[in-house]
Amino acid sequence: AYPWSVVVIYVLVWFHFVRSDHLQYYEFGTFGSMEECQEEKVHAAQLVTNNNMLLECVAIAADRS
Repeated sequence: AYPWSVVVIYVLVWFHFVRSDHLQYYEFGTFGSMEECQEEKVHAAQLVTNNNMLLECVAIAADRS
């Protein structure tokens, strides 16, 4: 790999917007591809029980150097 290459991981995160000034979140896991994260998101979808909650796969990029 090149020293300037970028590593991307995908994180499955549950967000709960309690109030406009308060956010709770929980990281469920990290995945090597968006497809893997989306598959796990389907299994975890039951955790979203109201409109103030969101389950999302978030891409995080980091330099290898």
